[in-house]
Amino acid sequence: MTGSNDTATIAPQASGKERLQTELRARGVARILVSERQIRDEIAAMAAELDAEYRDDQPLMVGVLT
Repeated sequence: MTGSNDTATIAPQASGKERLQTELRARGVARILVSERQIRDEIAAMAAELDAEYRDDQPLMVGVLT
């Protein structure tokens, strides 16, 4: 069985990190620039900053996708 989601070619003894890297490369991802953990941490820091800044207000947030 072949395909972009086929993980049978990954060595069973490969570590979790190696398996993830192999699977990502198979999907065309060369490398991860910002980890999921870093994104989560930055969002938490921004949320804390906004909470402090707007503690006494009720801001209206509007998102626009183009």
